[in-house]
Amino acid sequence: IFNCQTSSSSDAGGAISQTGGLVERCVIGDSAARKNGGSAIYQTGGTMRNCLVRGFVAKSTTQVLQLSGSGSFVNNTVVTNGFGSAAASPVAATISGGSVSNCVFALNNGGDVAQTGGTVAHSRFAEADGANGNTARDPSLRNPAKGDYTLRPGSPCRNAGSNAAWDSLAGAVDLAGEPRLFGKVIDMGCYELQVGGGTMLLLQ
Repeated sequence: IFNCQTSSSSDAGGAISQTGGLVERCVIGDSAARKNGGSAIYQTGGTMRNCLVRGFVAKSTTQVLQLSGSGSFVNNTVVTNGFGSAAASPVAATISGGSVSNCVFALNNGGDVAQTGGTVAHSRFAEADGANGNTARDPSLRNPAKGDYTLRPGSPCRNAGSNAAWDSLAGAVDLAGEPRLFGKVIDMGCYELQVGGGTMLLLQ
C-alpha cells in the first residue's frame, strides 16, 4: 500500500481499518491523512504482521497505529513517521487494547508508544522500561537514511522476539521473503537477519 491519501475525519484508518483477518507483508508509507483522525492503521481485530510502516503523516493525535479490542500487531517495523505538515502528532502508536509483539518503533517524530491497555512485549520503543522483554536501546538499523531498515548483526533486536507470538513459524517468511526464523529465537521487526556462513582456513 503506497502513496495513499485520505480525507477521513473519523478515527477510521487513513490507510487500513482492520477488524479481523490477516494483513501480512505490506509496505504502508509515504502517505498522509488530510484531516483530523485517520491514523495510518486503525486496528480492533485480526492480525497485522511482517509489515513496514514508514513516512506516514497524520493530523490525528496518533501518527500510525490505534490498537484496541483484540487486534494483534506482530513483527512490524514502524519508522520515520509524523514528519511534515502534521509534525505535531505526539506519538506513533496508541495502545488501549490488543497486543503488540516483536515490533520495532524508531525514528518517529515525537514518541513511539503510548499505552493505556493491552500488552506490549518483546518490542523496541523509546518509552520501554525493560519489562516484558521490551527495550529502548538503539535498534541498530542498517541504513535508515537510504531506506534499509534491516538489523545489523549487533542489534539488541536480534534474537530478542518471542516465538510464541506466532501460531506457527513453519514455512513463515519475513517482508523480504526470507525465512522468518533464522536460528532459535525470532528477531524483532519485519525483517529477520540472515547471517551467512563462513569458511575457516586453518594453516599448518
